Amino acid sequence: MNHNLLAKSKPQRSLQDHLNDTEEAARWIFRDRILENWCRFFKTEPTLFLRLLRVAALFHDVGKANHEFQQMCHGQRVKQTLRHEWLSALILHLYAVRNWLDPAENFDFEVVVAAVLGHHMKADDNWSNTCKTAVKILDLDLNSEQVQSVLLRVCNILDLKEVPNDLPERWNFDDPIWKAARKDGRFTGKKSFQRSIRRDPKRRGLHLAVKAGLVAADTAASGLIREGHSIQTWIEEQLHKPPLTVEELDRDILHPKYKALERTFEELYNFQKNAQNLSDRALLLAGCGRGKTLAAYLWVRGVIRRGTYPIGRVLFLYPTRGTATEGFKDYVKAAPESDAGLFHGTSTYELDQLMQSPDDGDSSDGKSDYRTDPRLFALGLWGKRYLSATVDRFLAFLSFDYGSTVLLPMLSDAAIVLDEIHAYDRRMFDQVVAFLNAFDGPVLCMTATLSEVRRNELEDLGLERYPQDRQELRDLAQEEERDRYHIQHCQPTVAQQAAIEAYQAGKRVLWVVNTVGRCQQITREVQKTFKKLGDEETQVLCYHSRFKLKHRNQRHQQVVQAFKQSEGKPVERAIAITTQVCEMSLDLDADVLVTELAPCSALVQRFGRSNRHGILDHSQIWVYDPEKPAPYSKEQLERAHEFLHAVIKAQPYSSQKLLTEQLERYGERETKADKNAPFLTGGYFANRESFRDIENWTHDCILWQDLDEAIARIEAKDPTWHELVLPVPNFVPTERPSDTQGQFLKYLRLAPDALYSETVGFQA
Repeated sequence: MNHNLLAKSKPQRSLQDHLNDTEEAARWIFRDRILENWCRFFKTEPTLFLRLLRVAALFHDVGKANHEFQQMCHGQRVKQTLRHEWLSALILHLYAVRNWLDPAENFDFEVVVAAVLGHHMKADDNWSNTCKTAVKILDLDLNSEQVQSVLLRVCNILDLKEVPNDLPERWNFDDPIWKAARKDGRFTGKKSFQRSIRRDPKRRGLHLAVKAGLVAADTAASGLIREGHSIQTWIEEQLHKPPLTVEELDRDILHPKYKALERTFEELYNFQKNAQNLSDRALLLAGCGRGKTLAAYLWVRGVIRRGTYPIGRVLFLYPTRGTATEGFKDYVKAAPESDAGLFHGTSTYELDQLMQSPDDGDSSDGKSDYRTDPRLFALGLWGKRYLSATVDRFLAFLSFDYGSTVLLPMLSDAAIVLDEIHAYDRRMFDQVVAFLNAFDGPVLCMTATLSEVRRNELEDLGLERYPQDRQELRDLAQEEERDRYHIQHCQPTVAQQAAIEAYQAGKRVLWVVNTVGRCQQITREVQKTFKKLGDEETQVLCYHSRFKLKHRNQRHQQVVQAFKQSEGKPVERAIAITTQVCEMSLDLDADVLVTELAPCSALVQRFGRSNRHGILDHSQIWVYDPEKPAPYSKEQLERAHEFLHAVIKAQPYSSQKLLTEQLERYGERETKADKNAPFLTGGYFANRESFRDIENWTHDCILWQDLDEAIARIEAKDPTWHELVLPVPNFVPTERPSDTQGQFLKYLRLAPDALYSETVGFQA
């Protein structure tokens, strides 16, 4: 074989250099506060962790020393018989290698192999017996100067006496030495190691810390060298920032918010001020529009002040992109651009739009750039100190998401706020429970409504429920006991007539339905009704998820502005038909709410989009039964019926307190989480799974009419190409792009133009 072994081709980097780079990155990432917080987070000991991580870093790509991979690095198109990390793990399981490593003290062989095998998260339980081609023989170069030099470095770390220099020159599927390696790897992975990490939490913590640490180190070494950065300098400047202080949080987040609210700290609700004194793990339950987010930042202030967790970052995690963007605009954006970040599926585009079109009242000059270097992918976020993001972007490591795992050095160094936890589907919530049980860090969960089962699960994990004594927090109690809603159950025709009359009377009407199709249908019907009444000027806003990103963002802003409560300004009438996208973390304040029946917690959230700031004596709420239960179950809507009738029967007007009491009685019945997640139980194995219950009901598509424009923007590396993308249901016939088009569109499909309307979105 050619001894010029490469690990990377663009730019070229030798195998020896890349393995040494990865070990260097591991040492520079995991030191000082980051190391302390990492080991606290994983509940493991730093000295052994670092020792094993360095060895794993030096071994992780040894399998690239095979002729197929080297041919690929030198420009040939060769399908790989074995993934390189599978081969690296098999090499470790060779009798000669394992026998060489066995004498090492303070060494855990299986922990190293699990990290090596799983560092690309593409190893299932049949990895050792899987060949991806018909080839059964590979030439190896394990006795080359490069590999021997790396093994010598392993010797020095583990204090071993000599390097094995007679390693096999071929991998042969049928050779007895490789059969033995496969058998050893299979038994260890499927049985002994799996049993061990189930029974021994300390070993599991060490295993997970090394496994995740290798992903971070490998990504840093690859990305930073590729982009011409010094590993040491970049990591020092971006990751190892000083711990956050109370003064910095006040300056960057809290004081700008007080100014925007035209309030001082002393004028806040008592429950907000007292949030500073909460435990480092807490559950905040307060009604819609009561100021939970500000209370959460004050909780962060308390975490920093107490110093039990010396953190360097603050993460606010939301269930949807829209709520994450609003969280960024309302709070995080006030911080210096070098410290503030937004991260979700379309955040690059959102930040680009914010730069071009600052919000009304934005004090910035419109030139602040919160974007990260796109060439560094998730690594580019390491320098941020305040982040608003979707929960998947940080917690999906629990399902072996690669990008989320790269962000774990940030997560373990952060105070974490999980907002709107009522909206997490069961799989998401189960993984949050697993996260809280397995890892140690400051976490605040918050929402307006939460089922008794979920509340008990969180309290059983040690989260302090807040507030508990409402009498001590009389201002919050008064707000929650005040009548806010007049709720009526009616026929759909009555609800529609009430909506139209309210709009004609100058009120703001928000109408929430359960499906995109009905949202579009009702929008057209109401628009047609206004025209029949001689009103040609009224625009009925239609807001749901099935728009091009550009039009969805426009509609989002229109709805937020139309239902924004501005003191001192006259209210302008508005009417919007929306889906569940309006339920969470949006500061909408309708005078009249019309809604289809939905699960109890969803109804409470929808009710909270009306009379949000308590300016009205009460809002009018009209609830009617949908034509079909979908997307909810019949049982969910039956319980919602019981809940609704109990609320209406209790008294003429409803308070947030009444809704909460009835929600506890009629809320959904759920089974408890088992506190497991794929990342926690995977052991040797690592294969990406879904973080949510439902992930792929739609394809991301481009309309045929936008095809040329999309390709032109992608070719020009213009991030605005994202604004042309729209989600299309899987049942709609779409086309794959041609090979030439596919070079640019990659995973996108092409959707028919005739089904799209800028007014109501994609009509399936």
